[in-house]
Amino acid sequence: MTQIINKTFQIALFLTLIIIFQWLGYYYSNTDIYNDVTFTNTAVLIIYFLTINFLIRYGNSLSKSKLLFVVFAYSLILSLIYVLIYHNYTGDFFDFQRGDTIAYHNSAIHYKNYSFKDFILNLLQFNDWDELGVIIYVRFLYKIIESPLFVYFSNIILALFSTSILYKLSRLYLSHKESLVATALFALSSYFIYFHVSLFKESIFVFLCITAIYNAQKIVEKNNLKSIFTFIISLGLLSLFRIGTPILILGSYLLYNFLRSMKFNLKNIIALILLIPILYYSLFPLFIATYGKYASVEFLSYYVNASGYG
Repeated sequence: MTQIINKTFQIALFLTLIIIFQWLGYYYSNTDIYNDVTFTNTAVLIIYFLTINFLIRYGNSLSKSKLLFVVFAYSLILSLIYVLIYHNYTGDFFDFQRGDTIAYHNSAIHYKNYSFKDFILNLLQFNDWDELGVIIYVRFLYKIIESPLFVYFSNIILALFSTSILYKLSRLYLSHKESLVATALFALSSYFIYFHVSLFKESIFVFLCITAIYNAQKIVEKNNLKSIFTFIISLGLLSLFRIGTPILILGSYLLYNFLRSMKFNLKNIIALILLIPILYYSLFPLFIATYGKYASVEFLSYYVNASGYG
């Protein structure tokens, strides 16, 4: 009885804190947009907390396929709510951050009717390297249905593959129940789902990251040709989204293998200590180029102003 009371008190306290901190923002931004988003986020956090608690309690009786169904339904409903909020205040289906997303939308339409050869040549001429992947992705989907809503739905389907691979990655280390909870913590996160309903590159970027890391672990275990091939392809595609990330993943994989095989003597420990700053300072310029202002200013100035959006 005491355990039930304590558990009930913990849940009530957590939910109360969520509501207090979410609604405190109302006093600092008395706008309809903030009000709607705050209400949505409060409800989402409560549902997220209750869902994770349900999985912790009853995860052993759930299968991976049921988790995927929950992720799909949850993501679809929340994405629809976000899109309706966008449309209510902006008159279109783009999110409130109207920089990169509008640029990707306009560039995909701009290149839609190009031949593949002309598309690639123009793409390389006028775009940063780590913008290529998302433009290719959105252009491919726009050739099927020219609507950001179709991209959003495709992102949700892609997230199911990410969820499935993340579960398999978790199973290399955790039990079935623990893997379900760990996977759900990520897949049902409102932060992750937000990227489904934008034209940002993160949905496909996350999928490629998880695929690369999972296959890196499979190489460590079995070293089969399929895993090696998938790992290399994933890293190559990742470079089209964030140029520093595949180098970081590859470097981590090589460092992990080095640590597994090295003998821990003074010479090797000194070599390892020297290697870490060398890797850091080698990769740092790549991350500056990826996330810095210079990398996107020319791209954004060209494509955001290419149409009436922006």
